[in-house]
Amino acid sequence: MNLLIACADYPNLDGEISLNYIRTRNIYYKKLGHNVYVLNFSTNEKYCIDGIDVFGVEEFKKNKAKYDMLICHAPNLRNHYLFLLNYKKEFRNLVFFFHGHEVLKSSKVYSKPYPYLKVNRIKKILKDFYDEFKLKIWHFYFKKHIDDFHFIFVSNWMYNEFKKWVKLDLPKEKYNITYNSIGELFETIQYDNRNSKDYDFITIRSFLDGSKYSIDVVNLLAFKCPEYKFLVVGKGMAEKAMDILR
Repeated sequence: MNLLIACADYPNLDGEISLNYIRTRNIYYKKLGHNVYVLNFSTNEKYCIDGIDVFGVEEFKKNKAKYDMLICHAPNLRNHYLFLLNYKKEFRNLVFFFHGHEVLKSSKVYSKPYPYLKVNRIKKILKDFYDEFKLKIWHFYFKKHIDDFHFIFVSNWMYNEFKKWVKLDLPKEKYNITYNSIGELFETIQYDNRNSKDYDFITIRSFLDGSKYSIDVVNLLAFKCPEYKFLVVGKGMAEKAMDILR
């Protein structure tokens, strides 16, 4: 099959690894014998990574190849929705992957920001307004085209939140629940508990100051278990996050 994967961003040749979990899935698709192409809404360049062609909207317009399926990861209004308004008819099969914020009202679902972060009230109000608008748009759009779409959620919780916020209960044959893959190494290599280790626990957080990444929970475990060594990898003001528990 010829698969077109539409995403807001994608890893590139400069070492950026945005939305790397999509890349992991694409590598699997390719190994299964599918022809995989990526529509990266954040690029104007055409490049190849992992043997997969990646391009932007303008390149798509110039070379409208025939695809058997369009897979939309973490769909948003600015990119996926506008693209579908123009090109939905080009695809016989359309699949939506939901990973989180795209079908949530963030201020009601995500944990409160850490106390040391300044909250811009105007941005918060605008974000709430956008989320309300976004959820209404998706409700009517998905309901209108439900026979044409298939939906995939990365957890049962994600689907329950979809029903709560998008206000749409899907027929069983229209959706699936699957895990969010992290890479072949984590699936095939076994942990060797016989060798000595520098750390007992390692956690990777892309943004330490984002409360949804639970660095406070990691710190709490570390403080309660001083006999173990913890390593946190990520960007942010980790020392301030640690201070909130002292």
